[in-house]
Amino acid sequence: MIDEELESIYVTFLSCGFLQGHLITAGDDGYLYLWEHQRIIRRIFAHEGAIYALDCNDHIGICASGGMDGTVSLWRIFVEPRTQIATLDKVKSYPLRRDLDSMQAVMSAEYNIQSICLSFNRIIVGMRSGSIFEMQVAE
Repeated sequence: MIDEELESIYVTFLSCGFLQGHLITAGDDGYLYLWEHQRIIRRIFAHEGAIYALDCNDHIGICASGGMDGTVSLWRIFVEPRTQIATLDKVKSYPLRRDLDSMQAVMSAEYNIQSICLSFNRIIVGMRSGSIFEMQVAE
């Protein structure tokens, strides 16, 4: 079922990382892709517009994504106990776009996230405009 859906998808992967042994790729279509044994097992909507930034931190078990929509999202791998099938669960989102809706942010370089670095208790975010933000990660 999932293979048939994904066969017709053409996407450019802009960033990738490993979290708990799983490959995660970020697409220009706004989706995160979770891989297992060299094939995509999950496609998860994450951002409006392309996802340029992805950073995974195995020590804290979290992955951070940032896209053109001006939002940083934190993700965790979840393995369903009964079937042992993995997926990504969104833990938290941090919109950096103030009062703009996501589609307005996509059109403005000031809010497009270009890079991201996730540490134990903070996130450094680089914007397409050249601005840099530092955010505390709430427990």
